[in-house]
Amino acid sequence: MGKNVIFFIVGMALFILALALKAEGILKTGIAEILMFIGLAIVIVPLFKLVYGSLKK
Repeated sequence: MGKNVIFFIVGMALFILALALKAEGILKTGIAEILMFIGLAIVIVPLFKLVYGSLKK
């Protein structure tokens, strides 16, 4: 697998984990939102590179 795909999977896992922990009330809302933001940032950058790279070719 490419590096972008691995980052995409890790970012999605982090986002889903933070969302689940926030829903269960295990994490404070602020910490969960920060983790979700980091997860989305990790997802968006590789996704942009994958899409832009395929359009560039």
